[in-house]
Amino acid sequence: GTSTAIARSSSMGGSIRLVSTLGSGAVFIVDLPLPEDESRAEPAPSDTLAGPERPILVVEDDGDTLEAAVEILRSAGYRISTAADGWQALESVRQERPRLIVLDLSMPVMDGRQFLTELRRDRRLSSIPVVLMSADGHLKDKATALGSVAYVEKPVDMDLLLATVERHTRLH
Repeated sequence: GTSTAIARSSSMGGSIRLVSTLGSGAVFIVDLPLPEDESRAEPAPSDTLAGPERPILVVEDDGDTLEAAVEILRSAGYRISTAADGWQALESVRQERPRLIVLDLSMPVMDGRQFLTELRRDRRLSSIPVVLMSADGHLKDKATALGSVAYVEKPVDMDLLLATVERHTRLH
């Protein structure tokens, strides 16, 4: 079934990739080039869903989850930055203040709780809204205690993640 689609997209200069997360399903990513059209203008930044130029920062150490989250958010028009742990996330936030952070709690080097503690200590960064994304038990209670604006449980329903990001980027 999929071999015909893969061959067809390849012959058109595109590709099909699969991102699968055990227990939560699969996402097929289809990339096809658009026909070249000199008259087609690039949309102005205000015409995209991303609104302001500030990115969404996705902090996740699991490569498959990170890739799926980035794909769904980029496909909706958001500019995305990524980090694999809390330390990288702090460096990223200090270089370019994101409009929202999607944060895993369990990561190496510096976990999500430590990251949030450091983020909240900096007056310039403490107001950035954070959406927790974790498999930790009692996530609702943890999200409230940690001051996040929302949470999404793992395995992540990518449609729910997108809806959550859209809701909170409109509000902030």
